Amino acid sequence: MSLVRVKIDDEEIEVPEGTLVITAAEKLGKSIPHFCYHERLTPVAACRLCLVEIEGMPGLQPSCATKVKDGMIVRTNTKNVLDSHKSVLDLVLETHPLDCPKCEATGRCKLEDFTYEFGPHRVSYYRPPGISAYDYEELSWSPVLKFDPNKCVECSRCIRVCDEVQDCRALVASSRGHNWRITTFTGGPLHCDFCGACASVCPTGAIEQQPGKFWKKDWELEKHFVICSHCGHGCTLLLRGWEGRIARIEDDFKVGINRANICSRGRFGFDIISHSSRLSKPLLRSDGKLVEVTWEKALFAAMEMITASHSVIGLASGMLSVEELFLFSKLLASRNGKKFSESRDGDVIEFEKKRLGRYGSTHGFDQLDSFESIVLVDIPVEELDEVLRIDLISAAKKSGAKLFTAGRASFRLKKRIAGLFKINSQTLASAPAKTLFVVDTERIEEKELSAILEKVSSDPFTGILFVAAQSNSRALSSFGFRVLPSDEISEVDLMIAAGPLQMTERPTSVKRLIASASFRNELVESADLVFPAALPFEKSGTYVNSEGRAQYSDIAVPMAGESWPDAVIWISVMKELGEATPSTPREILDEVRNNHPELFERNYPVKSSEAEPKLPSTRLAPPKRHRGLLLDKSEWLRKLQEHLDFSKEFSPWF
Repeated sequence: MSLVRVKIDDEEIEVPEGTLVITAAEKLGKSIPHFCYHERLTPVAACRLCLVEIEGMPGLQPSCATKVKDGMIVRTNTKNVLDSHKSVLDLVLETHPLDCPKCEATGRCKLEDFTYEFGPHRVSYYRPPGISAYDYEELSWSPVLKFDPNKCVECSRCIRVCDEVQDCRALVASSRGHNWRITTFTGGPLHCDFCGACASVCPTGAIEQQPGKFWKKDWELEKHFVICSHCGHGCTLLLRGWEGRIARIEDDFKVGINRANICSRGRFGFDIISHSSRLSKPLLRSDGKLVEVTWEKALFAAMEMITASHSVIGLASGMLSVEELFLFSKLLASRNGKKFSESRDGDVIEFEKKRLGRYGSTHGFDQLDSFESIVLVDIPVEELDEVLRIDLISAAKKSGAKLFTAGRASFRLKKRIAGLFKINSQTLASAPAKTLFVVDTERIEEKELSAILEKVSSDPFTGILFVAAQSNSRALSSFGFRVLPSDEISEVDLMIAAGPLQMTERPTSVKRLIASASFRNELVESADLVFPAALPFEKSGTYVNSEGRAQYSDIAVPMAGESWPDAVIWISVMKELGEATPSTPREILDEVRNNHPELFERNYPVKSSEAEPKLPSTRLAPPKRHRGLLLDKSEWLRKLQEHLDFSKEFSPWF
């Protein structure tokens, strides 16, 4: 794209052709006030707050909807421009509640910021809510979102993000002129995906999240960027907290692969860390009961159990970090233990490695719009990866990519589906050159996978995206974890279970069970030794998402009670056994990089196999059950599900 030179307030800058004036001004560090403009949304020039002078053009022009041209001269600080800003803000403040001291948005409110910078410092005429005809009551749209019409500045950001980005259209505008207001699709309770995007883009305090309301002012809340652990997308969350407590989850358009898109589980499921069933101390079975013991006694007991066992198996969760899976793998290898998981992701990636000599997905989420056709192979997108659904819609709108389904059609993508696609040699041979196959690793059948891989290997313009059900199940293959056979486990002396698991009871053929867990459940109650494990927000670690991108997540809140990260647990156990092990995060990650480089580079070449690979039929349970591993502990999501069940008749989708 060619560059054009533009002068803004006597400062010159080169920007790509087609850049908006407001964007060019931001690059020079110049502030142009605005309400309706947002970098994620189509410009509408509705609020008229961002007007500027452009030489050669009549009157004042909206900087949010005007593209720069070579040689353009823009002025943002003339008297006419500043008076325009002040007049628009004066009109908005006429009926806006002046309750900033008790408003939740204080500190991040655009109206507050722009009024402070541009005026007016005294409104010309004020008709406060309660006296004027513009008084509305605050509306409870749902247990997690509230709407105060009195604070709405009519920018329509919420309507547009719901339509353009989420493809939901749960919010609409009613009436016109002075009676214009935001309302739900039917005027009743809000029924949607509850992604929270409307609250995220609201420039004032009109739409607010309920979690963390009236805890602390915005500037008092700490900021931590963490990786969401609830699916395999690997979204970046902006966690806002205070004194070890999480107030709310926000997003940042400029940080993370999700580009500010977050599902309801990622935004409102954070309260699992304070659930009443959290484990806070090690438990050891004594006289048939689990009793609390010290870490020293628990580690000694683990050493005795492991050294006394001739046969050991390990069951790992795909929600553990790369470092934790690596150390758990080393522990099992030191005792000649077999490595299992509940996810089939490791087996699918191993199948691909043996067939093609390639590891993982060929393309990422940010490359969806480079394909002409995208085939969803029996994948329930809205249940498995809600943000992927948003990416698919973006690809269809941005580049005109056609969406096809092979198998189960996604409910929330039905209106975007161009047709059905049957996986066989004939249809694959006639498929468009630029086709991406999106595959659910837990549902794909061996015959279909073989045909798709053959197409990918023969056509360099065809790609495959393996969608993982868990936050780090992509790392299971590298460390040798394979799905646990569905038939009865042969008799073993010891089973070690690490991380959140679906298994609800101890297999009868297992003599002893050691588990690391965060919550009390049926499996924990049947264990002989239980280590209290930290949850994702409470520990640091690396996670490899569905597209094969390794991302680091930092500690955001203190660990509950005496819980430890799984990495520390398995290091301590190995030291108790006298095994050599890296002990610092840097040493651990360096060893992982040296031994498993495929985890940190997409399309990393690996050795294929001449032997015919087989794909096991055992697989992880459906996504709805998978989400219950942690999210059934969230009170906010429980209330939200009750609201969704109640508000179905108000849905915009039927």
